[in-house]
Amino acid sequence: MGVVATLSEDVTEVEPGESASCTVKLFNDGTVVDSIHLDVLGDAKDWAKVSTSEVRVFPGEVETVEIVFSPPRKAGAPRGRTGYALRAMSQEDTERSAIVEGVVEVGAYHEVETELISRTLRGSRSARGRIAVDNLGNAPVTLRLTGADDDGKLRFRFPRTPVTVEGGTTRVVSYRLVPRSRFLRGEQRTHVYRIQAKGEGVRTEAAGSLVQPAMLAPWAPKALLLAAGAAAVAFFLVPTLLTPTRDTMLKEDVASSQDKKSDPSKSSGPSNSPAATGKGKEEKNAKDGAGGGTGKGKEEAKGGTGQVAPGVSVAPGKTNPDGTQQEPPPALSDDVKPAAFNLTANTAPDGKYAVTAGDPVAKSQVLTVSDLNIVNAADDSGTLQLRRDNEVLREFDLKDAKKDWHWTEPLTFTENQKVTIAVSCSNAKGKNCTPAVAFTGRTYSMPAPAQAPSPSPTTPPPPGLLAGTTFRLEADGKRESAAVAKGQILALSDLNIENLAGDSGTVELRRDNQLLYRFDLKDAKKEWHWTEPLTFTEGQKVTIAVNCTNPKGKKCTAALAFSGRTYSLTP
Repeated sequence: MGVVATLSEDVTEVEPGESASCTVKLFNDGTVVDSIHLDVLGDAKDWAKVSTSEVRVFPGEVETVEIVFSPPRKAGAPRGRTGYALRAMSQEDTERSAIVEGVVEVGAYHEVETELISRTLRGSRSARGRIAVDNLGNAPVTLRLTGADDDGKLRFRFPRTPVTVEGGTTRVVSYRLVPRSRFLRGEQRTHVYRIQAKGEGVRTEAAGSLVQPAMLAPWAPKALLLAAGAAAVAFFLVPTLLTPTRDTMLKEDVASSQDKKSDPSKSSGPSNSPAATGKGKEEKNAKDGAGGGTGKGKEEAKGGTGQVAPGVSVAPGKTNPDGTQQEPPPALSDDVKPAAFNLTANTAPDGKYAVTAGDPVAKSQVLTVSDLNIVNAADDSGTLQLRRDNEVLREFDLKDAKKDWHWTEPLTFTENQKVTIAVSCSNAKGKNCTPAVAFTGRTYSMPAPAQAPSPSPTTPPPPGLLAGTTFRLEADGKRESAAVAKGQILALSDLNIENLAGDSGTVELRRDNQLLYRFDLKDAKKEWHWTEPLTFTEGQKVTIAVNCTNPKGKKCTAALAFSGRTYSLTP
């Protein structure tokens, strides 16, 4: 005595957003009228419904009911085969109730939306943008991005490989716009463009604009004209002020002629004019340091012979009123690079925070985050936290989250710290939360660690300054050196390490064989300055030695550029 249930078909096919039914026959093999309670079990129970929840069956007779399957058409909907069971509970004999199992096969569907994270870009040479691709379907989709503008004046740069987006998720893709022509002056131009995403049975597009300003700022032509005018005035006016007038030269000639007539022994040639020999003017310059003639008097007044170390070139510099050379202003290095990256979460709705961490900040770097964009394409419910490692910085509600966030005082992440997002999902019916977060900011190079004091000079530099000195040594994987000339002292105050090839290894600065400093080629600060210069005396060599650790036998081609002064040992 009990009930027997039989399905009309083992597999039922249905498309998302549509309905399909399966017939069930119920047979009462008992001797009394039985009331049978019907319900669906398994993964399909949320979108499966029996035509009647209870049916009365007379003994020896068969009743027919239908199971209607209606899977939803939305992100995260099921796809493929899903098992279910129909339970027929007998009210007369519960031990002989029936359970029959079947399979419903849900088809795949694709629905894609695109959105430009920044609809308006700006750049005279090029501009970078990002587009969010939302897959609202229940199956992966592979898309290829293309771009076009109304006037055909833009070039588009997209990833070379197609973009694959899983069902119910969002992917952010970067692209680049390059104007085909540039202009120096004039009003800014606006280019309207469209980006299309095409796949199998899917096509969507998003529109934006590029504002292209002139390469020269509006004030640049005026500034150039002013600078050219000032240079022209200086070119014509300064020589006039420094050159003696004709009357002054005539007076000097007359005075010189009278002196030679009164004392014939002062005459050294057939001509009595100092302009003919240049000697009188040279002697005057040697006395008052005004410069002129051969220039010998001025050079001797500085106390030197004009010799410099081999391989050393003398760079002209400004002088103080007392004749000493001015220190050049320290060079500034601002190593700043834009940074943009994305983090995507996939969190189960268990009420706990699931952490998604980015890469740690690189060595000797500082990351500042000024802009944040939260993409919640699946309309998830829950909370998203922005963290610095385990420290909570900001918290957002996924339902109420503003799409774009900007901080005038950026969030800072130092060396080895991680940008982390943590999501607590509160979706219904076991659906995972899949928000994506796009970050924009900058990376900075941290200041290099302070160096040990430079070795004390063996002999303090005497006051006999010759000239500013600059020279360069290229190691090419070997030792290179330059010797100080006889009767001179070389004082180095500035050093620039050039590592254009990105070599790995160390470079040593030596005085002959004495090690003064060691630098890592990867971490070396671009410019170094010593308030107490490094001193090299007569015969000593400025030496560099490179220890190259490049892979695959590649040579290191580091070079060191030096700046300083040369002094004469003779008073």
